Amino acid sequence: MVKRSTVDAIIRDFSLALRAEGKSAKTVKLYTKAAEWLQVSQGIEDWEDLKRKHIRAHIASILETRSESYANQNFRSLQQFAKFLEAEEDIKNPMAGMKPPTVHDKLVPVVPEADWVKLIDACSGKRFYDIRDRAILMLFHSSGARRSESPTFGS
Repeated sequence: MVKRSTVDAIIRDFSLALRAEGKSAKTVKLYTKAAEWLQVSQGIEDWEDLKRKHIRAHIASILETRSESYANQNFRSLQQFAKFLEAEEDIKNPMAGMKPPTVHDKLVPVVPEADWVKLIDACSGKRFYDIRDRAILMLFHSSGARRSESPTFGS
C-alpha cells in the first residue's frame, strides 16, 4: 500500500508536467482537480489500483448531480491523467478504449414571436439608436447568433 502522500505527489507531478507543457493555469487546475476528485470519491490509495470500475462509478456519480457536459469534461481530464500515469509511472492506462459520456444537444430557447414583435416595436423610431438597435436585433434574429457570441455585447 502506498501512503496518501505518494498519491498526492503523483498529482503534483502531473500538475508540474502540465505546466511544463505550457498548459494554461485553468487547464492545469481543471485536470488536477479531476484527478483529486476521483481519488477522494473512489478512495484510491495507490494509483496502480485504479480500474475502469472506479472511473465508471465516478463518472456515473457526476452524472447524477451534474450536467452531461460537465461529466464529459471530467472524463476527458481524467484521460489525460491516465495517459500521464502510463507514461510517467508505468501504470497501465485503465481508460484506454473507454468512451466518454454522451452529451446530448440542448435546444437554445428562442424568443417567442410576441416578445420579438415587442422588441422590434421598441426600436421602431427614426433616431440613430433606434435604427442601430433594430439592425442589431435583426442580425441576431436572422443569423441565430447569441448575445454571448457577440464581441461587443457578450461581456
